[in-house]
Amino acid sequence: CGLVYLNPRPTFQSMADYYPPEYYDITMPNRISPSPDGFRNLVTNLLVMAGNRGRIKSVEKNHILDRQTKLLDLGCGNGNFLYALKKQKGCEVAGVEFCAEMAKYCSSQLGLDVREGVLLENRFADGCFDVVTMWHYFEHEFNPLGVLWEVRRILKDDGLVVMEIPTIDCWPAKLFKSKWFPLEVPRHVVHYSPKTIERILNKAGFKLIDIEYPSTPGYTSVALFYALGLSARNFYKGSKPNKVKRFIYKLILLLLFFLTLPLEILFLTLKQGDIIKVFASPVQK
Repeated sequence: CGLVYLNPRPTFQSMADYYPPEYYDITMPNRISPSPDGFRNLVTNLLVMAGNRGRIKSVEKNHILDRQTKLLDLGCGNGNFLYALKKQKGCEVAGVEFCAEMAKYCSSQLGLDVREGVLLENRFADGCFDVVTMWHYFEHEFNPLGVLWEVRRILKDDGLVVMEIPTIDCWPAKLFKSKWFPLEVPRHVVHYSPKTIERILNKAGFKLIDIEYPSTPGYTSVALFYALGLSARNFYKGSKPNKVKRFIYKLILLLLFFLTLPLEILFLTLKQGDIIKVFASPVQK
């Protein structure tokens, strides 16, 4: 059918070993501070809020976002999107997060309704959400069809599903092959194309509304970084960052970023970027 998946893969029980604290420090370095106590925290808050406006606007193009909207974010990480959405649109928000530390942070520090674990462990009521979002979550999911069936159950008939995922059918994936940045073995267990994501959505009772191709600045530079035999793992000795190596590698990444920027613009223009944003709605019963 064209679906690409990791085989063999770790057991679900062992996957926590592949999400150590430094994984979140690298992938989600900027956390919202509900009560910023310094200039740095204030600037971070402004940047995080601004950075989520694009996601909020893309959802809003396909569904109303206001105080009556109930939205669930799967794999909500540090809660930045939910916090920004609540502040900017007043929506009633909830989240599910696999990492216990992140779930606790969202609940205790940001005051968000975030539940630890995965969706199938948390039983929400039938038809209780207007929107369900998955920002770089679905490629991590061991049971994608089961999750979509559950999303269909908890979503209203006029609801919306939004997911942002890597697409294996892009030029960078074909160019870099095993060094393609979004492969992220073994955390990404399933890789979709526009064709296969539409097929699985249809099978779960959804119809595809639209596919967008958002910009992904830096993805090509990181793939080239890996192709040169370098790795972010070299930042660390055990769990502690090696500051000298980290500084040198950041300089290399910065140089590669500017060198590959014209290529990334070309990919985006031709709708061949690494990432797609998918919008779907339930098929009426």
